[in-house]
Amino acid sequence: PLINIFFYVFIHILIIYLAFYYFNFILYFVYLFYGIFIDYFLLNQIGPHLIVFISLLFFIAQFKKYMFNLSSKKIFIITIVIMYLLFLFEMILAQIIANYNFEFIKFIQLCLIGTLILYPFILICSKIEKI
Repeated sequence: PLINIFFYVFIHILIIYLAFYYFNFILYFVYLFYGIFIDYFLLNQIGPHLIVFISLLFFIAQFKKYMFNLSSKKIFIITIVIMYLLFLFEMILAQIIANYNFEFIKFIQLCLIGTLILYPFILICSKIEKI
């Protein structure tokens, strides 16, 4: 279960990273496909992930021009907050749409694992970009 949670969090961090640093119209199709795939794979119905991922892109598209002047620390904090909000909204929507049981302990677990792997993930991505 811990490996599944790790990869679940990793993919969410990757989605946020792509939205911040490689925002493009094609991401709407990528997020659409990924949202449908994850919803069907995890919940056997389409809904929470798809809605949250597409909403994330709309949100970032609207506020991207304001984020250019922010420092890397502020961007890092914004990324953490967005990751927490993604998990929270997905769990709430899954409870509403799919009768998924919202467990606060699971939310805290996702947030802790996300916080622990976010900084190494960004460091690795920055090293890859330099190559």
